[in-house]
Amino acid sequence: PDVVEDFNEAVAVKSQTSGYIYTDLKETGADTQIFRNSIADRGELLYLFTEDIDDYPATMDPDKIKVMNEEVLYFYLTIPPGNTSNYKWSEDVMVDRAEIGVEWQDQYAHYNHATLLEAYGFSEELYEGINTSSGTTWFKNFKYEDLDSQKSHWYYNSDSGYTDSVDIAAWAGHGTNPEWEHHVMYFFKDDWPWKEDCVLLYWTEIDWGDLDADWVFISTCSFLHGSDNDLKQLVSSVSGEKCAHLICSFTNISHVHQGYGTYLAEQLGKKSIKQAWFKYCDNKQQSGTTAKVFGAEECMDDSLAGPGPIKVSRNPTIESTWTSETYTKP
Repeated sequence: PDVVEDFNEAVAVKSQTSGYIYTDLKETGADTQIFRNSIADRGELLYLFTEDIDDYPATMDPDKIKVMNEEVLYFYLTIPPGNTSNYKWSEDVMVDRAEIGVEWQDQYAHYNHATLLEAYGFSEELYEGINTSSGTTWFKNFKYEDLDSQKSHWYYNSDSGYTDSVDIAAWAGHGTNPEWEHHVMYFFKDDWPWKEDCVLLYWTEIDWGDLDADWVFISTCSFLHGSDNDLKQLVSSVSGEKCAHLICSFTNISHVHQGYGTYLAEQLGKKSIKQAWFKYCDNKQQSGTTAKVFGAEECMDDSLAGPGPIKVSRNPTIESTWTSETYTKP
């Protein structure tokens, strides 16, 4: 009771792409019976890494465990304490590096006789502002504008290095009239003076989330106009293993201007993704605009709020219950 105890190799941790890493525990005081791996005691902290490096027993340096994309860490404790021949499973935790990628198309007037947008005011500002406004740290993977933004980056069999390589993907540009039967994103494909017709991306050409994408923001008119049964086309081509958690857009006419993306980034640091999207609609869109969030029922409360609570659901599948919620600005 009068001795501060420590247990070497008290915790074993394994990721899905690494071997075991072992860390030590030290009692916080004489007979407290509380053991920690505090850096102040032994320096035994576990760091996520892209390589598998176990530097134990050099305890003044951090242990590093290899973690790639959306992996589960499995934790084991020695039972009884100090018995390294008898590890018992205690907990598992899913970890993921937060990544964002954005695209937008402004120059429709130049390429396709349509209206000039300020789509960068949504996508680029969200991309640049999410680290400073959301209270979390995001790796910024890609940012493409105008002709560099292409249908293939969002298309089901060619999005693996683009939309489906990040956790948050955002696009801003032109969409459809809510009275039209097809629901699309408009990508112009050639530089002036050719001005060829836009390339259209349909719901049935999408399977966001079969790799990485969890939350997708489409700042365009009417992209989510339709019933939940119709909207399920957005995930109908997914193999069934996993799908995007939430897709956020509008059911009718919407707008993009400077300051929009910055405001959304700020809201993502304060409330759930769904509520941030609705607040963005309430503050930045015109009266009568309806924001919509379509996704798996169990993911509707997903939150990235830096101050908390952070809530990220397990990946849904095609078999999940798919639903939507809306907010119309008065």
